[in-house]
Amino acid sequence: MFGVSLGLEGFEDPKENWLLGPPADSLVELGAKQGSLMKYRYEMWRYITPIFLNAGIIQLLINLFGHFRMGLYLERKWKWYVFTVIYFVSGTAGIAFSC
Repeated sequence: MFGVSLGLEGFEDPKENWLLGPPADSLVELGAKQGSLMKYRYEMWRYITPIFLNAGIIQLLINLFGHFRMGLYLERKWKWYVFTVIYFVSGTAGIAFSC
């Protein structure tokens, strides 16, 4: 998804997005959390797509580090299907409660 978002509009000026990523408009177009669109246009897919979006290279690297560090350990401990359910439920709940 990060490559697609960069393909839409390229990199944003670091003064606007210090995470070295695409402009906010391209992230919203790809499904970033936008409370007004979720509430008034009933775009329910926005509860899932932000789990896979990254605002920039810095966030992507930090997320990859966390996923490899904790994710691999938890996946071995709980098995992949339990880890996947917990990942989706916690991501969707985080988005729902932050609206």
